[in-house]
Amino acid sequence: MADTSGSNRAEVFGLSRRAVLGALGLVAVFILLGVGIAIGRGPVPELRETAREARTAEAAAVDRAETLESRLHGEEALTLLYRALLDVDARNFGIANDRVRTAAERLGAVDVARLGADPEELEAIRDELSTFDIRVAEDLAGQRSRLMTLAERLNRLLGEAR
Repeated sequence: MADTSGSNRAEVFGLSRRAVLGALGLVAVFILLGVGIAIGRGPVPELRETAREARTAEAAAVDRAETLESRLHGEEALTLLYRALLDVDARNFGIANDRVRTAAERLGAVDVARLGADPEELEAIRDELSTFDIRVAEDLAGQRSRLMTLAERLNRLLGEAR
C-alpha cells in the first residue's frame, strides 16, 4: 500500500494547498477592496458640498472685490477733483488740469452697473471733465464754480450708490 498521508497534507478539500491559499488571498483582497470603497465613499458628498460652498463664497468675494474696486475709482476721481480745487486756489493750473484729466480717466474705470448709479450722469460728468481746461485768469470764480459743481454732481452720484 502506498503512503497517502503525504498527499493528504498537500491537499485541502481536494485542492492543492497553494490553490486554497491563493483563493483565501483573493477573498481577502476582495474584502479589503470592499472595505476601502465603503470608507472612501463616506466623506465624498460632504466634500462636494464643501467645495460647492467654497465656489459660491469665492464668486461672492470676487463680485464684492470688483464692486469695491469700481467704487474706489469713483472715490479717487472725487478726491482728485477736490484737490484740483485746492490747486486752482493756489494758482497751480497745470497740476489742477492734470488732476482733472486723471479724475476723468478714473471715472472711465467705474462700472456703473456694479454701483447702481446712473450711467448717463456718470458719462456726462466724465465727458465734461475730459474737456475741462483751467486757464489762467484774473477771476477764477467761474472755473472754480464749474469744477465745484462737477465735484458735487459726482459726490451725489456716488452717494446714491452707497
